Amino acid sequence: MNAWQMSIWCWIIFVVGMILMLPALIFGVLGLVVEQGVTWIAFGYGMYLSMAVIRGGDKRLARNGLPGTAVVLSADQTNTVVQAGEFDWEAPYVWKYGLEVTVPGWPTYKTMLYICASFTVGETIPVRVARFNHMSVTIDRDAYNKEYNSRTGSADGSPTDDFGAVPANAERFATMLRRSSAASTAPDVADELTKLAALRDRGILTDAEFADQKAKLLAR
Repeated sequence: MNAWQMSIWCWIIFVVGMILMLPALIFGVLGLVVEQGVTWIAFGYGMYLSMAVIRGGDKRLARNGLPGTAVVLSADQTNTVVQAGEFDWEAPYVWKYGLEVTVPGWPTYKTMLYICASFTVGETIPVRVARFNHMSVTIDRDAYNKEYNSRTGSADGSPTDDFGAVPANAERFATMLRRSSAASTAPDVADELTKLAALRDRGILTDAEFADQKAKLLAR
């Protein structure tokens, strides 16, 4: 179960708990206290997942998880908005990414990642994976920031450009602008289609997945 699914269950438990507040009185004050305790714990954890884990990645998992890499198979912007982070690759919208994860010693597998970050289809990103729940994946922020800053020319590990300026990594900035404005040009679509075709030829994407992503690109 990934962070997005867990957050949904937390909100369901919270809503059900609020509805059952009065019926819980049947079991006395103790029953009400237990019921409300579960309700507000679910609320707190749901807020943590929404504002911390989905916003910028699970920091606890990033520290303790197993290191690996993931190929971005699909990228879909949701309608959920969370405050953007400090790096240019971080996005105000929550994005739903389909990933093919590789961890040393494990079979390659697919999972989903919901995060406020801007990645491109075909990109390989460093990730951390939960030891006992391999579907729980988060971006390895430290490793990715080092890679990102090396591309943008930062010597001290800090971002070198403001979002409003043209950064050294012009290709990534152009992709971010296309996503934020929901617009793209024919050469951009052709480039994305080439990446998708390469993933299909490598066997990472099935023909059906390729067709689905191709239709989404052409519909932009």
